[in-house]
Amino acid sequence: MKVKPGTDMGRVAHWLNFLRQALGVHTAVLAKAHGMRRSNLTTFMYSGGRPGSVSPEKACNALLSLGLQADGTLRPGLHRWCIPSGEMAATLVDLIGRADVAWGVLLVLRQGGAYLMVRMGRLICVFVELGDEALATIHASSLLDRVVRITLDQDGDAATKMLWQNEDDQDVLNHFDALRNPAELAPATPTRI
Repeated sequence: MKVKPGTDMGRVAHWLNFLRQALGVHTAVLAKAHGMRRSNLTTFMYSGGRPGSVSPEKACNALLSLGLQADGTLRPGLHRWCIPSGEMAATLVDLIGRADVAWGVLLVLRQGGAYLMVRMGRLICVFVELGDEALATIHASSLLDRVVRITLDQDGDAATKMLWQNEDDQDVLNHFDALRNPAELAPATPTRI
């Protein structure tokens, strides 16, 4: 992949570290998959993209493999991320803020934490598990102006957790889209909210 002139490598480094953490990918595994040394990739991510430790092409290819282009555009598909911290939630808000949000829903669990589902156009959807610290950051952001907030009951908690564990991306997307039109929900399906 050829890197466009003017690409902000500091931002690439930040997003690379964010996605690596959000997806639970070990630095060594990511580095090996892209022909880098773990120590060089770590230096690149924590130095704000300092030149010399990793080539811009390898860094951008690694970022693309995690679902994000160097300009901050998500690749088409369902993106599932775990965001426990407020710092990571701030990056999430930034990434979503760059996109054309079609609609979204924040599903707040009774027992703490939440799930955020955001549809960006027809081809991109983000499904995020939020820890309490991340949820506090989301509440303090302007993101709530762009999504609907729903506090779930006990059955809703269970159904949302089952949906999170569902490995069939198309089924998850169908359930997510049905949240926009609750009348379409089939009561016989156990993972419906």
